[in-house]
Amino acid sequence: MKKKKIVSVVCFAMLLAMGCSNSQPTEQADISHSFYWGGTVCTGNYTGEMQGGKPWGKGTFHGYVMRDGQEQDKVSYTGKWKDGRLAGKGVFENLSRGVSYDGKFSNNAKNGEIVVKQDGSNTYEKVTFRKDIPYGISVLYDEKTDGIIGYDRYYKGIRVSEIIADARKFDYAELVYSAEEHYYEKIALDCQVEKKSIREITIDEEKEDSKEAETERIAELQVRDKSGNRYLIVYNIEYPRIAENYMPDVVVGEQIRAYAFTRGLSEIDEGALQEGQYPLLEGVTALREGCKFNFENPAYEYQNFLDFPYEYQGLKAQMSGTIKQMRFGSDGQIFLFVESRTYSEDESKNYLCVYEPSDKGDNQIVPIVGDKINVKGKFDTVYLKAEGDKLLMYPRILISNNSLEIKERTK
Repeated sequence: MKKKKIVSVVCFAMLLAMGCSNSQPTEQADISHSFYWGGTVCTGNYTGEMQGGKPWGKGTFHGYVMRDGQEQDKVSYTGKWKDGRLAGKGVFENLSRGVSYDGKFSNNAKNGEIVVKQDGSNTYEKVTFRKDIPYGISVLYDEKTDGIIGYDRYYKGIRVSEIIADARKFDYAELVYSAEEHYYEKIALDCQVEKKSIREITIDEEKEDSKEAETERIAELQVRDKSGNRYLIVYNIEYPRIAENYMPDVVVGEQIRAYAFTRGLSEIDEGALQEGQYPLLEGVTALREGCKFNFENPAYEYQNFLDFPYEYQGLKAQMSGTIKQMRFGSDGQIFLFVESRTYSEDESKNYLCVYEPSDKGDNQIVPIVGDKINVKGKFDTVYLKAEGDKLLMYPRILISNNSLEIKERTK
């Protein structure tokens, strides 16, 4: 039996080595090369590893962005390649514009966490891209100290700070009687929440009756401005996946300033007497009246975690509480719904703690409902849970596998 095992292992190793050898670059070369980049073409010279006559492995490119058949911006890229395309870790520089992108690339596009630097600036930005489009939280660093000096977010590739800065107030009549002229403009609206609801929509209307139809949940806020005029604000509530809009957990009767894009008109049907056309807004974000965030000294308070989830993302969390519910993920993670007073003195609040047990046998800790626990981890935006027409939001905490301690177990 032992001999058979040894032979099997040797054969497997030989096959693995043969497979690996076929996937490794087979030559070094210095060639002319072109590739698509940002809707255009880069053309120039490539030096580095090759396979099948294409850049594959580590290599460097120097060339130009081509527009209308003319050489425009001077660019370079040093990093990983696959099948003639940028793929893996690397640095792309637009030398003409003095900007560099250091991070992950895939299929000739920025795709992953990227450090963006601008010549002459004393700061740099760390942001995540998906197919060349920046999304989610953007962290601004001081180049000398590498210390965090600010945050921003992206909504569909646009900085939220820019949307806020460019947003303006509209006369209600403009949006009702000249809706087409003001379609998809940035708006700032001071209003009071009148009604809040959730519904599911089909993304591709052509597949609406098909099993392949893809759906997403959206929230709707019916609001009134200070003059009593009504508006409908809609926004996607699956932002942990797409990391675009963020609207706080506002409640009926609350005063907010909403930032949004105008989307024409929509009906709000609450009976024949109230049916009519109202301005429709695509919500980007909102602030509660008097709500501000201190970037230099963030307050560890429960409501802040819900109002500014991206700003707390990655910061340390340490709390005590009681497990009220739990469920298991397909990849071995345990989702713990924990009630705690650590960051809320007056009353207990709910959190979702994501825990991955250790695989070291005797050291494995498997909590159960009712356990009183101590946890250490990092904040990771929020967890959304739709119950009927209600939207429940919980601060989400990622717990490392050795940072959960059972204080007391109910017998």
